[in-house]
Amino acid sequence: IQVGTYALQNIPAIDQRLHKDTTSPSNVEMIRLSRAAINAIKERDFTNCIQMGYLGELSGFELLKEVGAWPDASHRELYECCVVTASIGYANNGSFLPALEMLDKASIFGLPRERLKDLYDYVESHAYGCFHFHTSNFRMANLILPDYRESSLQNQLCKEGLSCEIIFPIDEIDIGLFKVETFHESYWQVAKPIVIRNFAQSWPALQRWRNLNYFIKDHGNRVVPVERGIMSEEMGMKEDLMSIRDFVTTFLIPSNSKTVWPLESSTNKTFEGVIAYLAQHHLFDQIPNLLDDIDSAPSLCGSSGPSRLNVW
Repeated sequence: IQVGTYALQNIPAIDQRLHKDTTSPSNVEMIRLSRAAINAIKERDFTNCIQMGYLGELSGFELLKEVGAWPDASHRELYECCVVTASIGYANNGSFLPALEMLDKASIFGLPRERLKDLYDYVESHAYGCFHFHTSNFRMANLILPDYRESSLQNQLCKEGLSCEIIFPIDEIDIGLFKVETFHESYWQVAKPIVIRNFAQSWPALQRWRNLNYFIKDHGNRVVPVERGIMSEEMGMKEDLMSIRDFVTTFLIPSNSKTVWPLESSTNKTFEGVIAYLAQHHLFDQIPNLLDDIDSAPSLCGSSGPSRLNVW
C-alpha cells in the first residue's frame, strides 16, 4: 500500500519532468487499475484484489511491451503492487497456482523474494502440492536428455555441431588436478579462460536435470522469461513469459529429437523451428529448491562464494 501510494504520487511529477505524455491510454489505464488494486487491498476486498490486480498486471505488461522498458521506477512499482495484490486475493481464495504465477512475475521484473518471503513461502508450499496432483500422470516421449559426458557423444558434437575446427583451443584441466592458487595467478588475474573438466561431477543436477519430467512435475507451473528468435534477424530477440512446463514441452523436448544440432541452425534463416532459451535469469532466487541440486559455493569462488548465480 505504501509503495503503490508513493508511486502514484510520483508518476505525474516524473512524467512532467521528463516531458512524457501523461495521458497516453496505456499510462492512464495502468494508473487507474493500480489505484483500484491498492484500494481493494486497503479495504480487504479480496474479490477486487484478484480482478483489479489481474487487470493491472495485464495493463502494465502491455505498457512494458509498448515502450520497451518501464518508463520509470514508479511504473515498475505499480506493476509489482498489482501482481502482489492479485496474489494475495488468489491465496485468500485458495487458488495457489495463480497466486504463485503472480509472485513469479513480480520476481522476474525485479522484486526481491526476500521482501515477500512469508507470502512467497506460504503460497509456494501450498502450490507445490497442486503441482504434483496435476502432473502425476504426465507422460511424454524424449524426456531424457543425452549424457554428453560420453566420449562418443563428445566426438559427435565436435564433428557435427561445430562449423569449423577449433584452431586456438582453450586450456583444460581436470578438477582433481586443479589448484585455486594457480587459477588466480595464471588465469583470473590475466583474464585467460580455462575449461575445468569434471567440475560438477558430483552434482545431483547432472543426472536429475537430464530428466525433463523433473522440471515438469516439480516446477512445471513456475513462470520464467524465455528469449525467442535469432539476433541476426531484423526483429532480433523477443522475450516471452511462459511456464516451465510450456517451455519444456514446446522447445526442449522437440529439440531432443536430434542428439546434435549444427551451429548453423542458430543463425540460418531457413531453419523452420523457433529458437528459444532461458538465459540471464536468477532462477535460483526464484526457486531456491534448485540449489539442492548444485554446489552453490564452490571453493574456487573464495570464502564468500559467487556474487551471482544465473541459469542458462
